[in-house]
Amino acid sequence: MITLLVGFTVLASTSDIEYVLSHLGDGVFEVREIVPGGMCPGHFDLSPKDAYLLANGDILISHGWEGWLKKVEKLESHPEIYTVKTKGNWMVPSVMKQACDELYILLRQRISDSVKVKKLEKNRNALMGLIDSLDMEIKHLSSPLKGIRVVCNEFVKDQLEYLGMDVVKTFPSGSDVTPENIKEVLKVRDVKIIVENLQSVGKTGEVVSREMQIPLVVISNFPLDRDYPGTMIENVKKLLGISSND
Repeated sequence: MITLLVGFTVLASTSDIEYVLSHLGDGVFEVREIVPGGMCPGHFDLSPKDAYLLANGDILISHGWEGWLKKVEKLESHPEIYTVKTKGNWMVPSVMKQACDELYILLRQRISDSVKVKKLEKNRNALMGLIDSLDMEIKHLSSPLKGIRVVCNEFVKDQLEYLGMDVVKTFPSGSDVTPENIKEVLKVRDVKIIVENLQSVGKTGEVVSREMQIPLVVISNFPLDRDYPGTMIENVKKLLGISSND
């Protein structure tokens, strides 16, 4: 385990990890994001700029399923790679809080400067409070969505269930979709909304929506523009906009 020095750089593989790190690291360390929030982390190709970041970063924090990680390990110079243990959908506030605690503990163990340690702890407490406030706001805002039957991309299932929606069927993402998957989804009845994942490759949601003649909503499964609260609120507003038109 390396000890992080003043001026060290922590790399985040995805925007959900970047969101937590940027709040924890305010005034403590520099954070750089590899995959932008609107792109699919599993089908991302590293650019020369990304390779430069990876060659000069101190630690890369990832989920572990990013396909491009193998390329990082082959670089002549690459940072320590840490795979997070927090599973589940980080867009769900309770999961985001788990991630916050995990990354706080990880970084606390690596920082020797006592002033930085105190700042890190202060940042952690502030982020926890922010997530709690968002949780209350989202639960209030999304109350009209409770019980609405939906079919969705498998990656947004947990997020929709957190909002109180009734996920009756899911479909795989991108190249994992088969004709059999589509046939099974089309058997479902009394569904109000089809929900697709913004970051997914392919147009499965569009196909299902068209065949079932049910409105399609595309929501983000990762924070956009480094704004987790804003992304969650926008997701809810999109769902409310469709549900209110029925």
